[in-house]
Amino acid sequence: MATTESSQVFANPDGTFTQETNAAPVRAQKDDGTWAPIDTTLVHDADGSVRAKNTTPALTFRAAAAGPGWPR
Repeated sequence: MATTESSQVFANPDGTFTQETNAAPVRAQKDDGTWAPIDTTLVHDADGSVRAKNTTPALTFRAAAAGPGWPR
């Protein structure tokens, strides 16, 4: 089976192939190489950052350092 963010190809028992295609990403590849459904739930990491559980592209929010003129 060939998999991308928005499509999958399946081998059928009769030797043919079926491709399932979506207009937008429905899965994202995790760090271990496996694919999982898109999950935009926000989680806190040990370093204090916040990220979505499983999205494409990966997106992480980090706190800004406080300093002169903060907040703006």
